[in-house]
Amino acid sequence: MNKIGRNQPCPCGSGRKYKLCCLSLHDRARAALAVPLPFDRFDEHYEHLDALIDTVLDRLDERRYEEAEKTALQLMEEHPEDPEGLERLAQVYDAWGKKEQAARVFRQAAAFQEVLIPINRQTAAWLREQADRMDQGLDMVWPDGDLDGPDVDDW
Repeated sequence: MNKIGRNQPCPCGSGRKYKLCCLSLHDRARAALAVPLPFDRFDEHYEHLDALIDTVLDRLDERRYEEAEKTALQLMEEHPEDPEGLERLAQVYDAWGKKEQAARVFRQAAAFQEVLIPINRQTAAWLREQADRMDQGLDMVWPDGDLDGPDVDDW
């Protein structure tokens, strides 16, 4: 994990100091990552994570954006160690037409990937690309070039 000084600019690109922006999000993730997941809870943990992700995607398919947002925030709260919550929240804001919020959250997700999971540089670059698209008022584009994203049934 990369170490960033509290008073340095936040890696999400907001222009704010790290301590006033993403530090608490990253600290919660670090704390969760520091506690090993017991082997006997592994399946339960990831089934719950997957269920929340599926709920967000289902609500998006149904255009129930407030419920999708609420579930994405729940995902972030209950699984702070996983960037999926941020990524799904950005996806919600994009689908909802809230491009400025989507761009901000895509950048937070990219910084999360870079700071906490440095092996995921390609994912972080894709997230930053999506943030730039939001700034331009464009829709999210999936890695395969699909504007609508993969069919939830394919996941």
